[in-house]
Amino acid sequence: MRTKLTFEDARKRELLRISEVADLLGESRANVYLRIKSGQVKAVHFGKTKRVHAPSLFSMIDQLENAR
Repeated sequence: MRTKLTFEDARKRELLRISEVADLLGESRANVYLRIKSGQVKAVHFGKTKRVHAPSLFSMIDQLENAR
């Protein structure tokens, strides 16, 4: 069983799994895919899998926090 990824650990990485992003955001994997499709976060393809570009995720989070 994997340990849960923290925001601090995620900031040290360049790419994150879809499931890790979903856990960090408290959302479903389907919502993460919708965020990718809408362009809110960037993702790269590795064969049949996708990885989220971590800096774009944290940029999106910062924008949401500043909009409050």
